[in-house]
Amino acid sequence: MLNALEPLSQIENLKICRSSSQTEEEIVSDVEQDQAVLNALEPPSQIKNLKICGYRGSKLPCWMTKLNDSSFCARIVFKQASLCQFLSLTRMTLEEFPNLKYIRGLLEFPLLESLSLVKMANLEELWTTTSSFEIQGEESEAQYCFPVLSEVHITGCPKLNVKPYFPPSSVALSFEESNEQLLSAGSFSHPLPPPADESSSSCNLQSAAPRLKELRVRKMMGSSSSWEVLQNHTELETLHIECCNDLKQLPDNIRNLTFLRVCRIKDCQSLGMLPEWLGKLRSLQSLYVFVTPLIHSLPQSAKHLMSLTALQICRWDKMKEPPDVIQHLTSLKCSTWDYVAH
Repeated sequence: MLNALEPLSQIENLKICRSSSQTEEEIVSDVEQDQAVLNALEPPSQIKNLKICGYRGSKLPCWMTKLNDSSFCARIVFKQASLCQFLSLTRMTLEEFPNLKYIRGLLEFPLLESLSLVKMANLEELWTTTSSFEIQGEESEAQYCFPVLSEVHITGCPKLNVKPYFPPSSVALSFEESNEQLLSAGSFSHPLPPPADESSSSCNLQSAAPRLKELRVRKMMGSSSSWEVLQNHTELETLHIECCNDLKQLPDNIRNLTFLRVCRIKDCQSLGMLPEWLGKLRSLQSLYVFVTPLIHSLPQSAKHLMSLTALQICRWDKMKEPPDVIQHLTSLKCSTWDYVAH
């Protein structure tokens, strides 16, 4: 809660939430009012953490975008002195925006490290770069909206596509109940070349190698063949797969993750086996496989996992006894298996 006596200029953490205890008719009639209210609630420029919940508008508030020419922005007096005003913002969460279809034309958020999009049922596009356009008669270069973004969490966004790609600075990605296209190669294209002017701001597009180290996937639809993201991110170190009931086999691209240290698979009811190429993951230190009732054993190649220090197996309903390859895993420090004796 905000302290009414606290000067706005001192606020660093701000949460703006709208009550959802309204009828459908009231919600529809309040869309324009929501837009007007949020436009007027421009946070102070030194804000560090921002969370907005339950916004019913169909457009982002004007203080988040460069494109301030929409009809509902026409009567707003803006405080922003420049187009890159949130110079301290490091974490931002946007949750339950049922009428928002597009996130584009954003300001640059030069220090934003974590972005969460939650329960955006109709959101179709997130643009991570700006397009060239004119500001007061001057042409602006395309820029990254999030030049140092390292964490992206997307939950309950079944229509969302990221354009033109996830920021190359991304280190950890988490997807839950969202569009499986987020895992396609098209979402992870190589970044555009740097602008000719090398002295330009750090917000400008710069070439960078992919840095993705952690991927968490939960309740995603689609087959393993759609996980093209793994093709170009062979330096991934942590992979969590949970509640993916369409998954009948592990994505074949995992075999190329030679730096993978932690693999956690949980509650994938259709997963029938662990592949023979599992033994190629020589850097693997922790393997957790829970509630996969169709799996009955570890592949023989698992004996080559000489870096494995932790192995946990739980609810393999078809497993009759502990896998015999365990005796070859001489680096194991912690091993747990729970099976049904026959």
